[in-house]
Amino acid sequence: MPDEPWYDPHEDEADVPLLGEAILLYQKEHSYRTKMTRYQSGRAIYAFMTHARHHENEPIWAVTREACKHWRASLLAPAEGKVKGRDPGVATLEKRLKMVTHFINWCVQRDYLPANPMQGLSLPKRLVAAAKTGRPPSVMRS
Repeated sequence: MPDEPWYDPHEDEADVPLLGEAILLYQKEHSYRTKMTRYQSGRAIYAFMTHARHHENEPIWAVTREACKHWRASLLAPAEGKVKGRDPGVATLEKRLKMVTHFINWCVQRDYLPANPMQGLSLPKRLVAAAKTGRPPSVMRS
């Protein structure tokens, strides 16, 4: 143990898992879910990490509110350079956002994060409601 006065053994980085370790613990705890749900939530979490340029070897507290806001904005932006296929629907995007929010809430419950950086982030309600009723949203009209 170091003799430095600033050293606090209770703030050791080893107490908080790395991002990859937290994901593995989350997946292990939620292993009762169906295979498709586990796949979709893992895919959403890794898509968030990729967009935020986080790596599995980074500490969990590296997840910031700015990264969460930027990822939400990228979900709504049209895909650039897409070769084939179609863009995911609004309901799918909302589901992905909720899956990542659930993971981060899980991290907060285990004291891996002091607060939820995804708190209050959601897709525009008008956009989600229009997707569920089949009407074109007024915010998307030209």
